[in-house]
This record gives sequence, C-alpha cells and structure tokens, in this order.
Amino acid sequence: MIYGARKNLTVDRWVPFVYSIDILGFNLTGAAFRSQVRLYPDAAGDPLLNLPQVTDGANGVRFLGINIAGPRVVSTVQLQIDAEALAGLPSGAEAGDDIDLAWDLIVTPANDVAGRWLFGTFTVRAGVTHG
Repeated sequence: MIYGARKNLTVDRWVPFVYSIDILGFNLTGAAFRSQVRLYPDAAGDPLLNLPQVTDGANGVRFLGINIAGPRVVSTVQLQIDAEALAGLPSGAEAGDDIDLAWDLIVTPANDVAGRWLFGTFTVRAGVTHG
C-alpha cells in the first residue's frame, strides 16, 4: 500500500502550467492516472479542475515513460493545464490575492488498487498580464 506524499504546487493565473513528476522506485507502465483540484480537501460536488489521463497535449495527466539506470527505475508523469482552465479557478476574494486550493494524484498501477500517491495545496498566484 502506498501512503501519499505531500507535494504542494504553485501555478500562475493566465499562464499554462506543465509540470513533470519523477516517481522513484516504481515502474508505472500500464498504470492509470487521474488528478483533481478542489476548493478544499473532501469538498463535495464537481472538482474545480478534473485532470484525466491523456496521451496528447490536452489538460490532464500524461505518463511520459520510465528510465532504468541499473537497479533504479524512475517513472515520469506530467500534469498539464492550459491558461484558460487556470483563469477559470476562483480568485483571492477579487483583491489580487493568491488562493490556496487542494489537489491530489490518484495512481492505479497495473493489476493493483488505486491509491493517492501525491496530495497538497494548489496555490494559484494572482496575475497581472492576461488575455
């Protein structure tokens, strides 16, 4: 069983977000990935952002592959969120403040059960230039 690790993310409003995550010690070939952003942990209803597994440049979670160096294996996944989706997230009380939301990454390895591998705050920094 995997116990999720805290990984806080910070994104800029109005700017696309692409972030690669290396997961050490696991070959996640064939695994399923999904991620969500919510107002706070356990918030009911639809997520603010739903990031399914994707294979192209769309918003979502993409498995980039593995790297094996001797006995070490590293699986790399990538989160991608376009500027339009980030612009649609709640703002910091319309006062130009950053806002802290919550996110997690659910991984279902091949022939295994789903688990929350990463979680943390998802800070959206207020922006100036957009459009």
